[in-house]
Amino acid sequence: MLGVFGGAGGLHDVLVPNLRALLSHEAMRACSMLGAVVLDGGTDSGVMQMVGAGVARSGNPTVRVLGCCPQGITRAPSDPPNSDLVDLEPRHTDFLLVPSSEWGGETSTMFTVASTLCQALPGVAVLANGGQISKKEVGAHEVERRECST
Repeated sequence: MLGVFGGAGGLHDVLVPNLRALLSHEAMRACSMLGAVVLDGGTDSGVMQMVGAGVARSGNPTVRVLGCCPQGITRAPSDPPNSDLVDLEPRHTDFLLVPSSEWGGETSTMFTVASTLCQALPGVAVLANGGQISKKEVGAHEVERRECST
């Protein structure tokens, strides 16, 4: 499992090329070859958008990308336009919409999913940018990492 965590916006221009390279088609190709699942926040912005672009560049439709996000503040592509909602990243293969209307309301569910995936697959996490929610996710990942390795 490749967990990608971090802020949706505000990425520093100096970091963007390196982050794009990390989340490029090569990383997605490796995920495909290993049967790994990519897990992220699922919105069409920031690092999640970079994951989607990496999947598109890879040309490999077998990469599974699961976005976990709050249902009450995200808009599916089939929903009517609504400027109050955030779009889901269209190249993700799956979404887990958590019954919440707050950013961070998905974190507990996201790490339950990560823990479950780590029982069958090795896991790697990438943190890029982010604020208090990302710090909470890193702390949760540390707990999950210990549980996955025992």
